[in-house]
Amino acid sequence: MMFLNSIAMIALTAVVVPVVVHLHRRRESKVVDWAAMQFLSHSLVNRRRGMTLEHLLLLLCRCLLVALFVLAMARPQINSATDLRWIFASLLGLSGLVALAWSAVNNNGLWVRLAAFAVAFALIATAALLTTLGKQGLPRRNQPRDVAIVIDASSSMKLEVDGTSNFRRATEEARWLVDSLPGGSTVTMQVAGPVIASSTIAQKNLRKVANELSLLDVMGGGTDLGRAIEHSRIALDKGPNSQKQIVVFSDGQLRPWRRLADSSGNDWHAKNSDDSVNQQDPNVESNVTGESDDSIKIFCRTLPMPSEVKDVAVIGLAVDSRTLSLHRPVTVVAELLNAGSADVADLQLELLVNDEVLQVESVRELAISERTRVTFEHTFDQSGWNTVSARLKSKDDLPDNDIFHHVVHVASNLPVLIVNGESTIQTYQRPATFLQLSLDPDSLEQPEGVGNQTSQLIRVDTVDAAEIPRVTSFSDYQVIVLCDVARLPSDISERLGTFVEQGGGLWVIPGERCQQNFYNGWSSQSTGNRLLPMKLIERSDRDPNERTKLGLDFESVFHVTLEPLLKTGQHDLFEFQVLKHWRLGSWANDQPTNIVARLTNGDPLLVEHSIGRGRVLLTSISLHRLESNLISRVSFPVLTHLLVEHLADINSIDLNHQPHRDLLVQLKASDLPTDQPLSLRTPDGAKRTIRKINSREDGQLSIEVGQASKPGLYQLSDPTQGMTTVVPFTVLCDKDEFDLTAASESKLEELGQNLSIKWINKADEIESIARGTSETIELWNYLVVGALIMIVIETAVLRWIAFRRRASGTVKSVPSPVALPWRAQSLQDAGGAPERRRESRRSHASQQPLVEVFK
Repeated sequence: MMFLNSIAMIALTAVVVPVVVHLHRRRESKVVDWAAMQFLSHSLVNRRRGMTLEHLLLLLCRCLLVALFVLAMARPQINSATDLRWIFASLLGLSGLVALAWSAVNNNGLWVRLAAFAVAFALIATAALLTTLGKQGLPRRNQPRDVAIVIDASSSMKLEVDGTSNFRRATEEARWLVDSLPGGSTVTMQVAGPVIASSTIAQKNLRKVANELSLLDVMGGGTDLGRAIEHSRIALDKGPNSQKQIVVFSDGQLRPWRRLADSSGNDWHAKNSDDSVNQQDPNVESNVTGESDDSIKIFCRTLPMPSEVKDVAVIGLAVDSRTLSLHRPVTVVAELLNAGSADVADLQLELLVNDEVLQVESVRELAISERTRVTFEHTFDQSGWNTVSARLKSKDDLPDNDIFHHVVHVASNLPVLIVNGESTIQTYQRPATFLQLSLDPDSLEQPEGVGNQTSQLIRVDTVDAAEIPRVTSFSDYQVIVLCDVARLPSDISERLGTFVEQGGGLWVIPGERCQQNFYNGWSSQSTGNRLLPMKLIERSDRDPNERTKLGLDFESVFHVTLEPLLKTGQHDLFEFQVLKHWRLGSWANDQPTNIVARLTNGDPLLVEHSIGRGRVLLTSISLHRLESNLISRVSFPVLTHLLVEHLADINSIDLNHQPHRDLLVQLKASDLPTDQPLSLRTPDGAKRTIRKINSREDGQLSIEVGQASKPGLYQLSDPTQGMTTVVPFTVLCDKDEFDLTAASESKLEELGQNLSIKWINKADEIESIARGTSETIELWNYLVVGALIMIVIETAVLRWIAFRRRASGTVKSVPSPVALPWRAQSLQDAGGAPERRRESRRSHASQQPLVEVFK
């Protein structure tokens, strides 16, 4: 227990005032010789005992009254609500001692005294039992403790207040906390950025910890405070001390705390289960439970947010085309957000491609919390990996979000292999020829073996089904189309299955000659799943004279590439008619399929599913001119391009990653032709060598980058080629970090109650946390109430004493059987002899006085 106004304890000496008053009222007694008092000795002794008890009770009430008032002025505090048991134990023990004293002086009978003694014993035993309850005793100041420090390292911590960033202020206050810790304490640190940089070993060298704090820097991006606190709990469980604390240093940004409370509620820490913790830190033991450890106290030092913030953030950048190629115009859309506290005007937004400024667009005005989109048109002239960036020219208080990077792959061509199953008819009547003409018309005019020399994206090679064993490698193509192929040799079908599993696209267009036993029995060698999304049941012919036409059911179309085409209305698919098609059925093992389009009779028209990293597309109609009029539609070339690019898109690699502790970048083997170690350049300009590159398998390459938490552009370079950038990739920022709304004190208190967190708004309380006197409960209000109750008790005691004395004064005396003084005189007159009278006076003089008469 501690006192906020300890100087007031001097006034506790005023307790002697009631004692002095009571002693002063005791006067010296005068002995009065009164012979009749010897007969009242017994009643006088009982009366004296009662008066002594009355004086003691009155003196005790007055002393307690003074003590309670003095203690209230001293403002005592205790360290936690659980330590109130010590106060209750003290009150019960004091009551037991009073009851024990009363049983000792009481003379109302044996049973009354025994009952009082039993009550006193019960009160004292209960007080002793309360002191033994609980995991810990009463906390002591300067007791060694295990402390976990969590520092918010998000982008908002870069905001400056009074010329100092909140992150630097947090590290300085954390050093103050470490310097104030008692000897024998241990410290673990958690830097809470997009990923958690933590130390799982508690350090006893406090000076080393303080030096490490001064070297910390902001990670940038968002923050995961919930995971950091859970890591701290795990680290504190291994600490040697009984007192444990988690101290979080963060700013007053509302979004992270609200997301933590919304995602978890009162049991917020349960979201960090074994799997989620171990994914972040494999060194953390999987012993996390859903139960909270009440012995670990959580404090949060909330640093103030600036009252005025000027910040416009680029929160997104997207390219409208799924497959990018050279010399094809695309639309780039950048999204802006005014996250500041004032309206802004006359913004300039730049479009950069590979760090070269190409276009500049203006934004006239942007209100608070308003979003807007800025559109650019661009045509790529460089194949391979390109970095597209949107950057604000004007600077603001948070420059981290003034630029947004996006890495895209621009293809020089898209190689497609068409396998022709109709080799008995003329070339320009084959369905495969119509498909080749719609995809790559120039390929029909070039000699065999000569590649596509134009700027067109899709490059088509055609081979007859009988000649397909001559194709040495299917990996040279991104999409393979089986057009009216009856069946394939077993080795070719296995190779095609492997091609799909490794990321290739397969389009099956069955004709009348297709053998359904082959296709229905075609399965993946590794997984055993059927290669086709649905099985072929039977051919369905339709009478061309029927009035009801069989065509496309537009309401059934759910496809990422077809829906935009149908929404524009710029097509002639309303005239599409089908005369013959395959009826398709689902597999018995409920293999998942995706029916993306149906005919007007409800039969599937277009279905697809994924196998490994690839995708298989199946149409229920062929491209024969006698089975449908699809090849004569103007929309046919557009439709085939969309479907082929959709199949090739699954083989694309996304180099825009979320923050990760151990990032693994997937590339194509052709992107890194060298096996030499690579150099990695991070967004802050630091460089490190990437020594470990996983082996090349299936044309894929995995690079272990390591920790990639800071949002921005990363660049992999080859030192043997003059440090030129080979492959760029980005780490994205959490969009919640763009919301700089500050939390009010009432909102923080509400969140703190739900999350069991005590907020610290003043830096002066840091030392109290370190010394173990931070979480306190003041008792002055309870003491004032106790003093008022004591006044009532004293008044009641005075009333009781007055009533008791009046009652004792009105009791009638029983006549004494012995002679009274006037009767003794009559006996003397009757000849009682003077000698007897003298002996009586001598006997009275020899006796001790039986009563004290007070003036």
